[in-house]
Amino acid sequence: MPTLTLQTLMSEATALVGGRLDMSASQVSLYVNMAQLEVARALPHGEMEATVYLSSVTSATTAAGFPADFDEPIALSRISAFDTFGYLHLAQVPIRQIDDAIDSTGTATGSPNRYAIHNQDIWVYPVPSSALSLKLRYRKVPADMTALTAVPSVHTRYHPAILYKTAENLAMRALDAQLAAYYRNTYISFMQATPSTQEVRTRSERPAPA
Repeated sequence: MPTLTLQTLMSEATALVGGRLDMSASQVSLYVNMAQLEVARALPHGEMEATVYLSSVTSATTAAGFPADFDEPIALSRISAFDTFGYLHLAQVPIRQIDDAIDSTGTATGSPNRYAIHNQDIWVYPVPSSALSLKLRYRKVPADMTALTAVPSVHTRYHPAILYKTAENLAMRALDAQLAAYYRNTYISFMQATPSTQEVRTRSERPAPA
């Protein structure tokens, strides 16, 4: 699958809707980036996953300093130390569950077994009784493409989906409902037929002999 640049996506999407000249380059670029975001949001977590490490966590709240591409958490886990129940992963809970902790103050210490994300902070509970290192796996937001040579943040197998979704966006912009519906259906069909990375990596596996 060839890599499609922003320039290629813009020119090809414009051609798909009849080579319209009444849309500026900035408008077409906007619709390409909107299409990339929609494609990314439709993909499984594994396609858009990234990791950040939080070291020396010693209080209930850690200023996570989320990376610019942070979208939503997938999992928060200890790097090495297990909790008292033998688990590495912390359970995500609503912030009110930590606020309403059983000791009524939320200040109990011990081995954290749950966390909540509130604003730009990660709250863990109980408060770590010793320094703790954590690994946050998260879903990332694709980077905006601004340079014409920029490429999408999703795997190349999904680049045609961005093209079809952009064509749909441009057709909607031109108030051509029939053409927009055509490319919407093309996009949906393509996404349904395209295997995820995990499916590609495991589809050649064979059952173990009995």
